[in-house]
Amino acid sequence: MLKDIKRAWRILKRRLGPKVGRHRLICEKTHGGLRVVEIAGEEPLTVVIDARGASGYHRFGNDWWLQPRCPYSFKYLSINTMYPAEYFDGHGHPQDQAARDLVDYMQGVFRTLFGRDLGSVLELGSGGGEITKAFADRELDFVTVEGTDAGVRRLREIGVSPERILQHNLKFMPLLGRKFDLVMCTEVAEHIEPFFASKVVQNCVDHGDAVWFSAADRHRAAHYHHINELPIEAWDNLFAHMGFPFFVELDQRHGRASRVYLRNGVG
Repeated sequence: MLKDIKRAWRILKRRLGPKVGRHRLICEKTHGGLRVVEIAGEEPLTVVIDARGASGYHRFGNDWWLQPRCPYSFKYLSINTMYPAEYFDGHGHPQDQAARDLVDYMQGVFRTLFGRDLGSVLELGSGGGEITKAFADRELDFVTVEGTDAGVRRLREIGVSPERILQHNLKFMPLLGRKFDLVMCTEVAEHIEPFFASKVVQNCVDHGDAVWFSAADRHRAAHYHHINELPIEAWDNLFAHMGFPFFVELDQRHGRASRVYLRNGVG
């Protein structure tokens, strides 16, 4: 009996076929006999943050965004519902001392590579602002780009000067009209849908000749916050394809130091 039920379920799944998530329907009408459909540009997904941490763990696997069986497959999600104020409060990723250590390590690596002090940094994605604050404490000329309303409020609450903050969704970030000694994008790229990977890299390479980079891979439980977990070699290939064929391996410090990608190499 159980075997018959399982067999019937397999047949039903084959007949139904895979289901790909589509944004909610706004309206549809006919025009000259043609059906015109309008759907929303993005979907809300609320990931509740509680005392035990984020509740966005799921069973669809780390490649869930590309899995038709996942109800959120191929959907572009609202960053303001994905990352509410609770996500940034007491974020601690990394902790303050670790953030200062990371910035000092960054300064040492830059000095070794280029024979001068690091002066200016563009930070793409601020998280809880710990690294941003360390840039300020070290008196660097920095600009931080944060897309979420809650993230921007958090930066202001911890004392980051408003003129140092730009609010842009990295998927639609414009050219800023200046270059920086270093562009930093760490533990950010995995939060952005896979089809925008090249846009993330474009944001980096358009604003400097050296990029400090890290992104989470799939050695962790699947979570809705991590839309695009790729091995570092995939990012190596993409940076090389977009004109940064050199990289320096870093020591993985605090999970935010995988590579410095370079346009021209060193020496």
